[in-house]
Amino acid sequence: MDIDELLQTALMKHRDGDVAGAAKLYGQILEAEPDHPAATMNLASIALDQGQLDEARSMLAGVLARDEDNGVAHLLYSRVCFLQGDHDVGYPNIIAAFELLPDEEGVAAEFVSAMRRRYFT
Repeated sequence: MDIDELLQTALMKHRDGDVAGAAKLYGQILEAEPDHPAATMNLASIALDQGQLDEARSMLAGVLARDEDNGVAHLLYSRVCFLQGDHDVGYPNIIAAFELLPDEEGVAAEFVSAMRRRYFT
């Protein structure tokens, strides 16, 4: 299987709830292409869902270091920061996600929620 086929299979497994199978395939992709953004972000998403916040944060920081215009990475990074109580870093990242993905309703909802917390709590 080439990288694209591995990624598609991993995404299907991830979507269908086979998180371990998806993580294994994302790992195989990263062995072949250590900076593969989609594999890294999806593996970071799994880490986030499993409460492995430091690992997720490290992976997402790497994606953002290579591509500061990655709105999804900013969104996920903001989630990690908020869960770790690092709001000073989380807010600029949710703002960046909103600016980069203005038409995504889910991003807009998270942005509004974050801004309400920031200004009213």
